[in-house]
Amino acid sequence: KQWSTTQSTGWTDEVGYVSREGALSCVRCRDGANGGTACHCSSGWIWGWDSLDNGSCQPCPPRTYKTETMSSCALCLTDSTSTPGSDHCLCRSGMFWNKETCVNC
Repeated sequence: KQWSTTQSTGWTDEVGYVSREGALSCVRCRDGANGGTACHCSSGWIWGWDSLDNGSCQPCPPRTYKTETMSSCALCLTDSTSTPGSDHCLCRSGMFWNKETCVNC
Protein backbone atom coordinates (compact mmCIF):
# COMPACT_ATOMS: atom_id res chain seq x y z
CA LYS A 1 0.00 0.00 0.00
CA GLN A 2 1.71 3.19 -1.19
CA TRP A 3 1.69 6.53 0.59
CA SER A 4 -0.16 9.41 -1.04
CA THR A 5 0.12 13.19 -0.62
CA THR A 6 -3.50 13.22 0.53
CA GLN A 7 -2.64 11.13 3.59
CA SER A 8 -0.90 12.47 6.66
CA THR A 9 1.72 9.82 7.50
CA GLY A 10 4.05 9.41 4.51
CA TRP A 11 4.66 5.71 5.32
CA THR A 12 3.62 2.40 3.76
CA ASP A 13 2.78 -0.88 5.55
CA GLU A 14 6.08 -2.81 5.91
CA VAL A 15 7.77 -2.67 9.32
CA GLY A 16 11.40 -2.05 10.36
CA TYR A 17 13.21 -0.26 13.18
CA VAL A 18 15.99 2.35 13.26
CA SER A 19 17.94 4.33 15.85
CA ARG A 20 20.59 7.02 16.09
CA GLU A 21 23.88 6.71 17.92
CA GLY A 22 23.23 7.24 21.62
CA ALA A 23 19.48 6.65 21.30
CA LEU A 24 17.57 5.16 24.23
CA SER A 25 14.98 3.49 21.99
CA CYS A 26 14.27 2.48 18.41
CA VAL A 27 11.86 4.17 16.01
CA ARG A 28 9.33 2.01 14.14
CA CYS A 29 9.39 2.34 10.33
CA ARG A 30 6.34 1.28 8.34
CA ASP A 31 8.24 1.21 5.02
CA GLY A 32 11.27 -0.81 6.11
CA ALA A 33 14.67 0.43 7.24
CA ASN A 34 17.85 1.46 5.43
CA GLY A 35 20.74 -0.13 7.31
CA GLY A 36 19.17 0.54 10.71
CA THR A 37 19.77 4.31 10.63
CA ALA A 38 16.99 5.67 8.40
CA CYS A 39 13.49 4.60 7.43
CA HIS A 40 12.59 4.30 3.76
CA CYS A 41 10.30 7.11 2.62
CA SER A 42 8.04 7.49 -0.40
CA SER A 43 9.04 9.45 -3.51
CA GLY A 44 9.47 13.14 -2.72
CA TRP A 45 10.12 12.45 0.96
CA ILE A 46 13.31 11.81 2.97
CA TRP A 47 13.98 10.50 6.47
CA GLY A 48 14.97 13.13 9.03
CA TRP A 49 15.64 12.95 12.75
CA ASP A 50 13.51 15.35 14.81
CA SER A 51 15.39 14.49 18.01
CA LEU A 52 17.67 11.76 19.37
CA ASP A 53 14.80 9.27 19.67
CA ASN A 54 12.27 10.53 17.13
CA GLY A 55 12.30 10.79 13.34
CA SER A 56 9.87 11.06 10.45
CA CYS A 57 9.54 11.20 6.69
CA GLN A 58 9.80 14.84 5.65
CA PRO A 59 9.13 16.42 2.24
CA CYS A 60 12.07 17.29 0.01
CA PRO A 61 12.50 21.09 -0.04
CA PRO A 62 11.40 23.26 -2.99
CA ARG A 63 13.67 23.04 -6.07
CA THR A 64 14.64 19.44 -5.17
CA TYR A 65 13.19 15.98 -5.92
CA LYS A 66 13.55 12.33 -4.91
CA THR A 67 12.39 9.22 -6.74
CA GLU A 68 11.54 5.97 -4.92
CA THR A 69 15.04 4.55 -5.59
CA MET A 70 17.05 7.62 -4.48
CA SER A 71 18.42 7.88 -0.93
CA SER A 72 18.41 11.69 -0.75
CA CYS A 73 16.80 14.74 -2.34
CA ALA A 74 18.64 16.08 -5.43
CA LEU A 75 18.71 19.62 -6.77
CA CYS A 76 16.68 20.37 -9.86
CA LEU A 77 18.69 21.29 -12.95
CA THR A 78 19.19 24.93 -13.96
CA ASP A 79 15.95 26.55 -15.20
CA SER A 80 13.78 23.89 -13.54
CA THR A 81 11.94 23.85 -10.23
CA SER A 82 9.68 21.76 -7.98
CA THR A 83 7.31 22.11 -5.07
CA PRO A 84 7.99 20.53 -1.64
CA GLY A 85 7.65 16.74 -1.68
CA SER A 86 8.21 16.35 -5.44
CA ASP A 87 9.44 13.24 -7.25
CA HIS A 88 10.47 15.23 -10.36
CA CYS A 89 11.29 18.76 -11.54
CA LEU A 90 9.53 20.87 -14.15
CA CYS A 91 10.92 23.46 -16.55
CA ARG A 92 10.10 27.06 -15.66
CA SER A 93 7.41 28.95 -17.61
CA GLY A 94 8.48 29.85 -21.14
CA MET A 95 10.72 26.77 -21.38
CA PHE A 96 10.38 23.10 -22.35
CA TRP A 97 12.30 19.86 -21.76
CA ASN A 98 14.26 18.72 -24.85
CA LYS A 99 15.17 15.34 -23.22
CA GLU A 100 18.45 16.79 -21.90
CA THR A 101 17.75 20.21 -20.39
CA CYS A 102 15.22 23.03 -20.21
CA VAL A 103 15.40 25.36 -23.22
CA ASN A 104 13.53 28.53 -24.19
CA CYS A 105 10.42 28.24 -26.35
